[in-house]
Amino acid sequence: AGAPTYLCITEDGGAAKLTIAATSEEENVTLYQNDVLPWDLAQLQFVEYVAKVSGIDSETTLVFGVANAQADDEDAITVNAWFRMQGSVSTTAVVCETDDCTTDNDDKATGTTLAAVYKKFTIDFTNGLSDIRFYIDGQRVASGTTFSMASVSSGQNVQPFVQLHKA
Repeated sequence: AGAPTYLCITEDGGAAKLTIAATSEEENVTLYQNDVLPWDLAQLQFVEYVAKVSGIDSETTLVFGVANAQADDEDAITVNAWFRMQGSVSTTAVVCETDDCTTDNDDKATGTTLAAVYKKFTIDFTNGLSDIRFYIDGQRVASGTTFSMASVSSGQNVQPFVQLHKA
């Protein structure tokens, strides 16, 4: 009964705005390519998002990066590299995650919190799938963790992926 939406708006040259309703019900709004997977993960150099996040509450999860398929439960997505905000843990903290169907590297702290200001998020694949690196505003984050997707199947493709989910 709620009104989850995503809009293409012209803010700072163009942006996508994802919102969910305040009603007490599960809602999910996903910006992705309908599971059409255009990017060969082994050939990917980097992915960048500029995001301004507000309104994350204890029931809300936000992920953005790359993934192989959409699922309402973000943890059910088997191949991904993304930034995550899990409102049930913190309404402002950003963590990094990768999953390659074998190694699931979840919830690694970045030391960064978000408020309603723009930040640039980069996932860097240039060191190969065994050493994926995450950056926020040009500063490497979660550098104490080696993010590896080396066990991913050969020829695995992914899509750009943003999902806002309220339990």
